Amino acid sequence: MSDPPKTHPTAKPRSAGKPTTKPTGAEKAKKRRKSARAILKELEQAIGKPIRSVETIEWKTVGAKFEGTIIVGLGLYKCGLTTLPSLIANLISLKELNLSHNRLRTLLESFGNLKSLQTLFLGENQLTTLPESFGHLKALQNLYSGKNQLRMLPESFGHLRALQILNLGENQLTALPASFGSLISLRELYLGVNQLTRLPESFGQLQSLQTLWLFNNQLTVLPESFGQLHSLQDLNLSNNQLATLPTSLPQLSNLVLFDIRNNPLDTRGQYLLVQLQSIAKRVEIKQTGSSSTPIPILQKPPPSETDTEKPLTGEISNRYSGRKKGQIHRQFIYFCESCKIWYTMDDFSKIRCPKCRNPIKLSYLCRNCKRRFIVQRPNTYYCPLCKTVKLVP
Repeated sequence: MSDPPKTHPTAKPRSAGKPTTKPTGAEKAKKRRKSARAILKELEQAIGKPIRSVETIEWKTVGAKFEGTIIVGLGLYKCGLTTLPSLIANLISLKELNLSHNRLRTLLESFGNLKSLQTLFLGENQLTTLPESFGHLKALQNLYSGKNQLRMLPESFGHLRALQILNLGENQLTALPASFGSLISLRELYLGVNQLTRLPESFGQLQSLQTLWLFNNQLTVLPESFGQLHSLQDLNLSNNQLATLPTSLPQLSNLVLFDIRNNPLDTRGQYLLVQLQSIAKRVEIKQTGSSSTPIPILQKPPPSETDTEKPLTGEISNRYSGRKKGQIHRQFIYFCESCKIWYTMDDFSKIRCPKCRNPIKLSYLCRNCKRRFIVQRPNTYYCPLCKTVKLVP
């Protein structure tokens, strides 16, 4: 007769109780409610205020928005927070988060766990950096982080390809990461009042961009890819250090408003503005001085790189003289050097300025480069840029 099987002295006999089962939907919901309550209770202790249920998360909201038992929105406006409770990273279903007007200096590295986040308010804090995990917020569409102390952005920032509105105004940014051009869904970008000196060459890849504010920076040059922003309608570059503009600028044919005031533009930069206005018919260009005075539709460019003559500027005036019946209609462009006014007329005779009565000069066109010059002997004068092409009125 064989011996009975030996058992380990420490082994416990199997219980004859009920078999283990998976938690039901009701049990999971109860666990989520308990977790949400625990997070809200910790937040209430941190801010010293009750967090009530709200319907919407707005700018000055202090409350939580629920969908069933899940927290999908959280507003902690002006709650005196200096650090975020670590449990907030467990709100993985959160879509809206308002942390504006607190005293936050940094964000948790686990902040990137909020992968459902679509709208984030971080304005008016004391943030100096963003965590590298910030690039994990791939559902983020709207980010408002103005009035902080940000000096740089993480390289992972370019992973936010769903981002449509970005406000980083009134920070201390000196440069943008090379990956910034990957924000292909960006429609509105506000970077005013920073310390940017240049933009990355990848900036031209933001081809969905419609509004771009870069005023009050230290920009000295723009990338040549800037002309690829074909959807751009509102551009503000005022109060920078731009001496010239990229030659691709006239490609911004959809531009409606362009503020370039308080920049030390040279003659070439001025002439590019003229080219832009001839292509973008609806554009309103604001320059140094009265914002209501338009720039001339035509302008004399310098004959060479060494030319130091100032560009001709002034008001525009349309004046049409009477034509005889059957006369071929052809317009000519004149300029009064005394009044600095351009006149568009259809008479080739010698005409005097209606204001000062001094003779006005006819401008001549190069059919190759499409530029106009005011010269003394046009019949024997060749375009100073094309060299071999004669000028015509």
